[in-house]
Amino acid sequence: MAPKPSFNLSTSTQPVVAVQSKKPQSASSSASRKPLSASLSSRPRSTLSQSTSLPISIFPNDVIFSNVTLGTPHTLTLSLRNTSKKSLTLRLLSSPASSAFSILMLPEKAIAPGLSLPLKVTFYAEKEQQQWNDRIVLGCSGSRKRMEVPLTAFMARCDWHYGLSDAELQKERAEVLDVGVAGQGATQRMHLRVENRGEKMGAIEFLAKSGAAPAQIGFQPSRVSLAPHTFTDVLVECVSPNDQLGLVQVPIVVRYDDDTRKEVNFAMRVVETTLTLLKPQNKASVADSELRFGDLYFGQREEMDLILVNNSPFPQTFTIGESTKSADEDMADDISTGEEEIGGVKGKVSPPFYSQPNHGTLDPFQKIPVKFLFQPTLARNVLGFSSLQPQNRRESASSEEPGAKNIALYKEDLAVEVEETGQKLLVTFEGRAVHPDVMPSEKVLNFGTCATNDYRDIMVTLTNNNQLPIPFSIKKIAHFSASPPKGELKPLETKNIRFTFSPAHLGEFNSNIIVSLLGGKQKISLNMIGEADALGDKKTVVGGTDKLPEDFQRKPKWVKNSRFQPKSLDLSRNRFLEQRKREKEQYTLETTGFAQLRDVKKSRANKEKYNEYLRTMRETKAQSVRRDEVLLLDQHQNELDLGMIPGGGLEEPIPTVSVKRAPLYLAGRSAGMQMPGAFDPEKVVQKKFKSEPTTAEERADCALKISPKQLAKLLYGPKMIDFGEMTVFARATKPFAIRNTLPHHIFVELSSRSEVLNIEPQSQVIPPMQTAGFDVEFYAKLPQSVQETIFFTINGHIKIKFVTMADVVSTRIDVSTEEINFKFDDNSLERYITSALTLFNRGNSVAQFHFVDPDPHESSDDMFRVEPAAGEIGPGKDLNVRIIFTPGTQCKATKNFLLQVKGATDERLIKCVADLPESKVKASEKKVEFGVIPVGLKRHKYITLKNGGKQGAVFHVNPVHPDISISPAKGRIMPNSTQKLVVELNPTLAASYDSHITIDIRGGKRVKIELTGESRAPQVELLDCPQNISFGSVYVGAQSPHEIKVKNLGAQVPAILYLDLHSHPDFHVTDANGTRITLDTPDTSRITIASDLNEEEQDDESEDEQDDESE
Repeated sequence: MAPKPSFNLSTSTQPVVAVQSKKPQSASSSASRKPLSASLSSRPRSTLSQSTSLPISIFPNDVIFSNVTLGTPHTLTLSLRNTSKKSLTLRLLSSPASSAFSILMLPEKAIAPGLSLPLKVTFYAEKEQQQWNDRIVLGCSGSRKRMEVPLTAFMARCDWHYGLSDAELQKERAEVLDVGVAGQGATQRMHLRVENRGEKMGAIEFLAKSGAAPAQIGFQPSRVSLAPHTFTDVLVECVSPNDQLGLVQVPIVVRYDDDTRKEVNFAMRVVETTLTLLKPQNKASVADSELRFGDLYFGQREEMDLILVNNSPFPQTFTIGESTKSADEDMADDISTGEEEIGGVKGKVSPPFYSQPNHGTLDPFQKIPVKFLFQPTLARNVLGFSSLQPQNRRESASSEEPGAKNIALYKEDLAVEVEETGQKLLVTFEGRAVHPDVMPSEKVLNFGTCATNDYRDIMVTLTNNNQLPIPFSIKKIAHFSASPPKGELKPLETKNIRFTFSPAHLGEFNSNIIVSLLGGKQKISLNMIGEADALGDKKTVVGGTDKLPEDFQRKPKWVKNSRFQPKSLDLSRNRFLEQRKREKEQYTLETTGFAQLRDVKKSRANKEKYNEYLRTMRETKAQSVRRDEVLLLDQHQNELDLGMIPGGGLEEPIPTVSVKRAPLYLAGRSAGMQMPGAFDPEKVVQKKFKSEPTTAEERADCALKISPKQLAKLLYGPKMIDFGEMTVFARATKPFAIRNTLPHHIFVELSSRSEVLNIEPQSQVIPPMQTAGFDVEFYAKLPQSVQETIFFTINGHIKIKFVTMADVVSTRIDVSTEEINFKFDDNSLERYITSALTLFNRGNSVAQFHFVDPDPHESSDDMFRVEPAAGEIGPGKDLNVRIIFTPGTQCKATKNFLLQVKGATDERLIKCVADLPESKVKASEKKVEFGVIPVGLKRHKYITLKNGGKQGAVFHVNPVHPDISISPAKGRIMPNSTQKLVVELNPTLAASYDSHITIDIRGGKRVKIELTGESRAPQVELLDCPQNISFGSVYVGAQSPHEIKVKNLGAQVPAILYLDLHSHPDFHVTDANGTRITLDTPDTSRITIASDLNEEEQDDESEDEQDDESE
């Protein structure tokens, strides 16, 4: 592409090319090629040498021809001004040594003081060269002083500027680009602006320097091609080192299209970006250490306060969770749950160690308190069976320790992970969980019989087998009570509890009383049996001043068969053992409680009876089937034997039905696990709720703290949104849904710091049992690999995250072919030929394209054109464009088009080639002359075309004038043949026709014929003719002539007169001899109008009517 010449300053009226005025510098710099920061073009700075004191000023100071074109002269006019107080005569002491520069000789005349003398400098070159340097030397007559004027010229070139900021873009050839502050191991993403301020299209490539580099760096795209005065952005990804602090320089290599290279450094200040976990007492770090909690019962909780410190100047996003978790399997912010098998029964347990908060973002140098909690929980059954066993123990305590079988030792590593830097702090927590082991001396208390308003007592001992104290409480039930009702058992302590049966009415009583341990976290059930068989006396109220405190105390009435008996009772040990043996025979312990023996026997008898019934019915049915088979065989025994199996035949067709097995539904699911069919990752949830709480109820609900158990009930998803492969400028929206399964409102906010993600809406107030959808829109302008984290906050304190991924690629348009050959059909007479080029958009965004001519000054530019030259193609669509070839004078033509696509990193080159047979056609006539003709009169001329070539020639006549028509307008002339063309001039107005007839010859030179002519309007006058012509009275059959004289006043233009008398058959026109004049009659100068009247006509014809008809 030839650059367009540009100029700055000149005093000449002639065009001056690429003259730039600079401040004077030393002469030594004129020949040097000084690199300029942030520019890839080396622009020589030629300076004016004024080492002597010659009183002459030159404007402009520098003679620089920029962006010169080979074969084209470029002229610059210098103004030489006399700054002295006397006249001076200038002389050219030394002419340019190079033939590319030429100087117009100075006139030998004096320059008055203050006046100027022009000096023209011309540059002309035919061979390409990067730069031309020369000089001229001026002197003054009568003086030995002289002045050197440097001359410089260079071809059109690329002027590259690049930088991370506007200040760096203003520099040329910047050697250091400032990235700014970067964290250790952090990935910095930035955009490098690249501009081509030159006049030539070129390419530039950024490469990481081979060898050991302190940091990793990459460019997308690494190579860009830019047209003159255009720019683009390059994505730079730089990973800072983990083992260095302070100023770090990352070297890269910039390679230009002329294969020159330059080393540029990306400078960054690496700072510490670590998080530290400290103890609040002594500020000591707890990373990679063990922290121990005390002993706890299952269900209890203990807290440990630590401080999390951000030591970096950047915000840091942290997550605290189990170190063995993977981000792909489960998010670290979820309150995870699992199942463990305890005693053959699966139970649902929660992790014993966790933190509050377990997510968050620390501002630069911020400190926040973090609570680490140890809360071992009992296994919760999911199959309907009661289980009071502890969860699966991680480690067993020493068996030598008292109560070791009830102790579970937990040891787990919690990791504080930083998303931006990948830092991981490991802290080992240790704690022991104790299962409450309290044993009652009796579990079945049979009070026997007792009258109403009376009572019976049984003493039961509770023994604590643990090393920790344990509180207990006993709730009173109907007819049964305990004393004391609550208390605390010291480690390894035994305490007596008196249970009392005091019936209020008659009947048999069988109930369970519950001993609650640890506030109800564990329960012991004691079976109470008693019978009120008689009505007792009413209670006597003790009172009076004569009563002592002992009188108000109720005396115990111990049951005789109880294990605990007062010493005053004379009961032998043998009687006690026999009574206990009889009780075991009468009662049986089952999982649902104790039942009497007669009920058990009755239940077993009913079960045996039902089983016997089932066996009988099964045997009866089998006998019936065998009997039917025998009857069927008997029916066919006496029939004619046809050689067929009796009772045989086709089997009944039974269609097979595929049974789809449903997946096993597990009642226990972790937090955030979506139910089958709950969320469709491709379907956008249309239902949206208000963005802020407005009512008092909503504000109160949205201010509640969400517990881990409540969080586990919430459903949300998906945890990873994968947009797949996206093209630049493509938009895609995917849903993220949250279902509120809590009985109150929740306030959910979504946030993201990513430039490529947009979330709508950003907050919603979700009512109970409702599902809210958030639309996550992805839009990127540059190719890159995206993995961003989106946080959503529930009620302002629970922070959870999910991941979005996408692979953004450049927009690419594929073409059906990259080379198009044009060839006319043998029978084609068309002026041009069209070829279709199909463009395919393989991406998922609208692709905007345009065709660019890389060399607009090429000779074949007018022959090829693209329609449409620009447009857009929808995602996954294709578009057909037409490339039209109109032949010129050349037989062979070649043209290249660059297909540029917005957002693409490369360009497609489309090559068009046409090869035509050579044609040689000439016209026999060099000029067509019509002369002067009247308006309305047609005149014809002829042109003869002769084909002197060896191939048939196709011609096309170009339009000349609306009044001129040429036929045939196109055709084919066979070799050594001629073609006659008719040129017809039909003027409609007076005009002059001075033009040329041009005939295009396919594959040959254009035929050009001069055409001249003039059309004039004739001027006619009637002489001695009255306004009304009166024929008078005329006999029928007679004629009455009237003579009219007509004169043509026009020069060189004949007049053709037409007198239309078709509507008046009684009148006609004759010449002077009486001969009628018709269209075939030659021109005459006299016209005689005669009248022919019939006999029936009246003699008194109206004179006025005759005058009208004759006119």
